[in-house]
Amino acid sequence: MQLNYLTDNQNKRRSVVVPIEEWKAIEAKLLAFEQHLQFYADLKMAFQDIKTAISTQKRKKTLSELIQELNEDVSN
Repeated sequence: MQLNYLTDNQNKRRSVVVPIEEWKAIEAKLLAFEQHLQFYADLKMAFQDIKTAISTQKRKKTLSELIQELNEDVSN
């Protein structure tokens, strides 16, 4: 990766210039990473909800209710 640094009057690096194609690749990887993190957080919450439902004997959702809820989350 070819990087160029912008320095101040005291020769301290203040900014980095990254070629645009490399920057696009970095952005794509960051987006994928953020999506994985969000999926993990959602999955963790789902397991916590299941644990709570089991321990409190709360009425469990039917598959149809779950799909409807997921569709509502996606559309919002």
